[in-house]
Amino acid sequence: KYAFRGITMVYNNSGGVSNLKTLFANNLLHVLRDINTLPVQAYDLVISDFEPISSWACKLKKRTCVALSHQAALVSKFAPRPSRKSKIGQWVIDYYAPTSHKVGFHFKQYDHFIFTPIIRSEIRALTPQEPIADLYAVYLPAFSSEHLSKTLQVFYKYKFVVFGKDVRAARKEGNIQVEPIENTKFIETLKACQGVITGAGFETPSEVLYLKKKLLVIPIAKQYEQLMNAKALEDMGVPVLYDLEKENLEKLKNWLQSEATLKVDFPDETEEIIKTKILPLAVKIG
Repeated sequence: KYAFRGITMVYNNSGGVSNLKTLFANNLLHVLRDINTLPVQAYDLVISDFEPISSWACKLKKRTCVALSHQAALVSKFAPRPSRKSKIGQWVIDYYAPTSHKVGFHFKQYDHFIFTPIIRSEIRALTPQEPIADLYAVYLPAFSSEHLSKTLQVFYKYKFVVFGKDVRAARKEGNIQVEPIENTKFIETLKACQGVITGAGFETPSEVLYLKKKLLVIPIAKQYEQLMNAKALEDMGVPVLYDLEKENLEKLKNWLQSEATLKVDFPDETEEIIKTKILPLAVKIG
């Protein structure tokens, strides 16, 4: 019903946030105007997925707002953090999208308001199959597909399907199949592959762990949320690389040769969350 540009992060081609491009990509005056014009006062309850326009509109207009997101879990003092903490990064997590109530999701239940990941129905519905030998899915949107293809071609014994934001049409480059980001193709590859190389986001690593596939993550440089996720995954036993420079390629090779996977339990808690967290608040407001 309402569409706003919001606030966005812009990445470079080698796995990091571009501060300069991010600065010029956002217009603070437009953001303030959007916050002021969103009519949250017409609603009794607002549920926000770490979205700043609706969250700040509720805060300024004193409406009840529930955070329903992974980022809500990162506010907890019990959520894992990297050894090198970032005051600015934590400030963004705490104040980027402030809410009066929080329901968070994380890889483990670190706090009373945190639940394990919501796994989308398409993933839960997948029937297990014997993975294709030496096939790996790669989803690293902060890297260019050209950079990834050039790096991974040295591992010629393995087959990689690279999904890239900058890809307009599928192409084959030696042992690399490059694909545009498309949900059906990604799920098919996820089902068939032995493992996944991805960023340290939340949804994709959660799905990979749920499917009991091998997982290796490369957090986006200067992105504190991803660094927190990487620490949580590392504590669980997931290999973490911080770039794809030459000195890390041996670690990547060791992971490709390994067979270790993690056993996790991500039950479907959606109904419980609605009954125990959302409905009581709605009833209280009503």
